[in-house]
Amino acid sequence: MEVTIDLKELLICALLIALFVLVIFAIVLVKHAITTVKNLNQITDDATIVTKIAADRSTEVNDVFGDLSTSLHGISRSLDSNQGFLSALINVGKATASTVSYFRSSADRK
Repeated sequence: MEVTIDLKELLICALLIALFVLVIFAIVLVKHAITTVKNLNQITDDATIVTKIAADRSTEVNDVFGDLSTSLHGISRSLDSNQGFLSALINVGKATASTVSYFRSSADRK
């Protein structure tokens, strides 16, 4: 019994095997790409949450320092006008207490 294989048949078999390996490689590549996209979506969601938190905190800090600035401006006006110095000191005390309570509450959140 003799078996003869043409060069053409050998080349077709080699191409079919290569095509099969290429299909398996493409399937694995797509599987890894899907996993990567899911992780990227999770990272993007986390970044959105962190950005919102940072924006809220900056607004709170801006409000606190705005109150402190108003109080210090009140002291400056009291030295120039008829507003009582004691009233201006009370306003600064309130603003300072507000600032301290903000930083204490933010430290407690951590």
